[in-house]
Amino acid sequence: MADFLYITLEKNMPSVRPVYWWPMIFEGMRRASFQFHDPRQAGKDGSYFTSNDIRCTFQALWDALYLHHENPLVAFWFASQNVAPFYCEVSVHEKANNGWQIDLTIEDGQLRQGEAKEIFGAFLRAGLALYELCAPCSITMYWDEEVSVYQLMRTRSVTRQEPLEPCVFASKKLSWQEVACLSENRIFVANPMPIHSGGEEPFQIFSLFPREF
Repeated sequence: MADFLYITLEKNMPSVRPVYWWPMIFEGMRRASFQFHDPRQAGKDGSYFTSNDIRCTFQALWDALYLHHENPLVAFWFASQNVAPFYCEVSVHEKANNGWQIDLTIEDGQLRQGEAKEIFGAFLRAGLALYELCAPCSITMYWDEEVSVYQLMRTRSVTRQEPLEPCVFASKKLSWQEVACLSENRIFVANPMPIHSGGEEPFQIFSLFPREF
């Protein structure tokens, strides 16, 4: 059974529909060098999921969002000279009391051995780009089954200088590494970072820094 790494943003916004968020999502993913079309294919098709997987053009996806009022899970692809193509998925969820949640997810099998650090870095940059566009909002990162126990991201106002307490993941003490300062908040992620690459293998603890995001 697959595990998923999440970056979740939450924001209160009254009187909007799910389509309100999609232009910001596409802009944020573009800033992080993700694209809708699958680079493994000759054409410009991408894919989304509602009740089943649908391969389509960008225009067909836009029609699904704006004409048919669907709220899909959309795949965004990343490819570079250093990393084989991989995708993550973005979805929008309406919550109670005018709340909205944007989930950016990547399946553990996408975090391939030998490329996990680069793939994680691209995934993190996408989450930070969405945060910058949607702020003020909250942002968290976690493995799906561990959300209530292991939070892998923290934010703190720039006016607060006291250090963060270390976190513990599966008995491993992790410190915090600042990766961005956006909208008057400093953003930290756990370092080293627990990464699962799929299958029955246990979590591996990767030191992701120093590097720039």
